[in-house]
Amino acid sequence: MSLFHKGRPVIGIIDQPFTQERWIGVDGLPTRFESTAMPGRIGTRACATLADAELSCTSPDMLIAPYDARFARLKAATRRTSWGGDAYGYGLLALGQIDLIAECTMKPWDWGALVPVVTGAGGVMSDWQGAPLTLESDGTVLACGHKGLLEAAITSLRPSP
Repeated sequence: MSLFHKGRPVIGIIDQPFTQERWIGVDGLPTRFESTAMPGRIGTRACATLADAELSCTSPDMLIAPYDARFARLKAATRRTSWGGDAYGYGLLALGQIDLIAECTMKPWDWGALVPVVTGAGGVMSDWQGAPLTLESDGTVLACGHKGLLEAAITSLRPSP
């Protein structure tokens, strides 16, 4: 669930009832994590190199041409790739368990709740060109737990000449 103000997501909630976990992000504030099973720290991991990064994506099926080749370059540059999770993966990024998420064909209702959660945990989100996500974005979404990953990930995701 998210709330947009002037085209920007300012409040986001990721709720996972099965595991009794909830992330609450409010623009400009630290993300709050609620869990009965795993109370504790919220914050992204200090992983600044792609070679050490854990990459995630909801499904390889979303990686249609031309995004598939671009994602393959990023995947080859990272340590390991996991699939699945959807919004839960962004919660795991906010907990420091995943370093990088790259997805495409997403709509504002897919990523709106995720931006305040990720940024409030110390991460950064943009499109694959590094531009802020807006209602007019192209559907590509990049989430980095460490801001040092952003430029290298964007470089890997650039279209081939």
